[in-house]
Amino acid sequence: MKDYGCSNDELIAEANNFLENLETDLPDFTAYDSRLNAAHLEAFSQAIKDAEETPSDRMVRQKIEQSTGNLASLMESGAETVRRVRYFAEDIFKDSPLILNQFNFKRFAQARKSQASFPQYLRELHAAAREHKDALTAGGLEQETIDNLSQLASLIAEADAIQEAKKDDQPVLTVERQAKYNQVYAYMVAYNKAAKQIYKNQLAKRKRYYLPRSKRGGKKDTGEGGEE
Repeated sequence: MKDYGCSNDELIAEANNFLENLETDLPDFTAYDSRLNAAHLEAFSQAIKDAEETPSDRMVRQKIEQSTGNLASLMESGAETVRRVRYFAEDIFKDSPLILNQFNFKRFAQARKSQASFPQYLRELHAAAREHKDALTAGGLEQETIDNLSQLASLIAEADAIQEAKKDDQPVLTVERQAKYNQVYAYMVAYNKAAKQIYKNQLAKRKRYYLPRSKRGGKKDTGEGGEE
C-alpha cells in the first residue's frame, strides 16, 4: 500500500530535490535534530537508489511476456517435430497398426494444448520412436528428429517452470518495491517535519521540503509553517 499520493516517478524526482537541497541545508537540520546528520542523509540517498533499482510491474510483465513467447516457440517446434515423426511413421507402419498405436498420435491434438502435459507426451513419443528407430530412419526419418523429441520435452518443461516462477514472483516483487518507495517517503516526512520548525519564518526554504502530492493536488502549505 502506498503511503503517498503521487506516482513513484514523482516521488523519486522530489526525493532527489530533497537531496540536492540538503547538500547546503544539512547543518540546519543537524543543529535542530542531531539524528538528521550525514549518516541519515546517506541512508536516505541509499533508499532512493534501492527504490529506483527495483524492477517495475511493467518490467516484470515484459519478462513474463518474453518467457511466454519463448515457451510458445518451443511448443510450436515440438508440434512440428511430432508432425514430422507422424508423417513417416504412418507411412512406414501403415500395415502394422499395433506398432503405430504405440506412438499414440491420437493424443497429440489434446496434449499440445497444454504446456504442462506436452513434455510428457513428447517423452513417450520419443520412447516409441527410439524403440523403432531402425525402421524409421530406414524409411527416411532423421535420427536428429527423434533426438529432438526428448530435447524439446526438457526445454518446454524448463520454460514452463520459469514462466510460472516469474508469475509467482510478481506479487512479491510488487510488495517489496512498494515497501522501498514507502521508505523513501518516510525519510522525506522526517525532513519535512523538521523543516516546518527550522524554516517556519522562511517560506522559500520551507517550500524546498514540501511533500509531493498528486499532480492534481499539487503542494500546499498551511500558512503556519507547516504543510497540510
